[in-house]
Amino acid sequence: MTVAATTRRAGPYAGNGVATTFDFEFKVFASTDIAVVLADEIGTETDLVLNSDYSVSLNADQNADPGGTITYPISGSPMATGEVLAIVGGLAYSQTTQLPNGGAYNASVVERALDRITILVQQILETATRGVQLAVTAATDVSSRLPAPVANFLVAWNPTATALVNVDPAVVQGSQAFASWIVDTFDGTGTVGGEYALTGNAAGIGNIDVSVAGITQRAGIDFTLYNNVVTSVAAWPVGTDNVLFRYGEAVSVADIPVESSMITDSTAVGRAVLTAVGAAAARSALSAAASGANTDTTSMGNNTSTVYTTGGTSTAYTITPNPAITAYAIGQSHMVNFAAASGASPTIQISGIATPPNLVAENGDGTYRNIGLNELPINHRSRVTLISTTQALVERMPQGTTYGTPVAAASQTAMNFTGIPPNAKKVVVILADFGTNGSSAVVLRGGAGSNETAGYVHSNGQAVDGGTSIVSLNPTSGFAFNGNIWSSAIRMNGRIELLSVGSNQWVVSGSLGRSDSGVLCFVAGRKTFSGTLDRLQLTTVGGADLITNGLAQMNYEV
Repeated sequence: MTVAATTRRAGPYAGNGVATTFDFEFKVFASTDIAVVLADEIGTETDLVLNSDYSVSLNADQNADPGGTITYPISGSPMATGEVLAIVGGLAYSQTTQLPNGGAYNASVVERALDRITILVQQILETATRGVQLAVTAATDVSSRLPAPVANFLVAWNPTATALVNVDPAVVQGSQAFASWIVDTFDGTGTVGGEYALTGNAAGIGNIDVSVAGITQRAGIDFTLYNNVVTSVAAWPVGTDNVLFRYGEAVSVADIPVESSMITDSTAVGRAVLTAVGAAAARSALSAAASGANTDTTSMGNNTSTVYTTGGTSTAYTITPNPAITAYAIGQSHMVNFAAASGASPTIQISGIATPPNLVAENGDGTYRNIGLNELPINHRSRVTLISTTQALVERMPQGTTYGTPVAAASQTAMNFTGIPPNAKKVVVILADFGTNGSSAVVLRGGAGSNETAGYVHSNGQAVDGGTSIVSLNPTSGFAFNGNIWSSAIRMNGRIELLSVGSNQWVVSGSLGRSDSGVLCFVAGRKTFSGTLDRLQLTTVGGADLITNGLAQMNYEV
């Protein structure tokens, strides 16, 4: 008799709701010399019991035709789809042959004993091939012994790669850490699909903050990333250094040491890794956490998943993030919901630290200015990032239209609309059944601090049956929109839209209709204001006639 060189394993057999018999082809001495294991749909394994869960039918000649067949289950439904069954050697690790002194020599008994030893070696080999093994070329001082289990912890190599230790998952945030934070600026190309090659390794699109002329762009919506090249979905406007990228450069987590003693304070360790800037700072913070020292979390203090609503006042906001910071430092970033519209030049105090930084916005040329009055509307969400210890950049998250309060006619000489934020890009005035008591033309004016009465370059007119009446470049004291024709019977409905093109210049266009007759009205023009537009006004030329009918409303977008 001999034992063939074979793997003492059959399967795995996948359940199909039909099959109940499964073959194996390795030699055994008895039905008890195999083990049958069943795995359910999620991979949990169960050792089946002979003659209770399954039965065995052995081939008659185990030398010429080794193996046999098991039947599972003995009763009940066949293995379901998703279940898996395997058959392995289960010979007991014992030596049962006795060779007494002076006894007769029986070759078959000796050969059977040698066969048993060979089968046990094959059984051990099959088990070993399913285990984790060190590489043949691994250093001789490396131990593969597992540490004692700790619930929900990971197993990782120690800093010298000589032993396995338990590690809190909070320490390993994904497959990468960020050793340095990079700012890249580019000139806007003004083209759809413009490409901007980053100078560092951004690792992933979710790691990049992008703003264009101070407006935050949305990852995957406004831009894409491939091979460290950012591609704009729309045309980002032409400008000098008006496209800003901020991202953490990736470094392998292997560059950050992991000590077995870190499991003593998982929270501190997790925070240390998340808040450290630079590999050296990460090492220092991790070592401090591992030794039980007080970990300083000032280096980054980022929390852009939790939104903190401000306290304080409109000129001195406060937030209390968790974990708290202990000093202001470049790169700290928080999502903030402003509970009050901003006053002029507001500050934000974080974690109660004195000398709070000024809240600033980015200009189109890459410089910064203090946030202005009402520039941050109430209950608007923004990302606030410290760009220095005295300045915190506000990047307003994308939003829709901000709707103003309708102003009803009340026999006033003018309707005034204020509160246009400095970063507004579009302002729309809506008229509904608007009318006056006189014949003076109605005009739309605006300004910075006060309404300006000159410099409005435009054409306006009305389209009527039989022709079009147009009055060009007149009046210059405001945007007119009915061909300078007006009477107390006119009722106007429609919208006038102003779009910012930079440098305080705005382009106007409007389409309106008269509900008192079948007349369409229009206006198109431009105006360069003396400063940042913050107000609009509807009034009449001369300012004597009264607004007696309908209402008007101003809306804006940033």
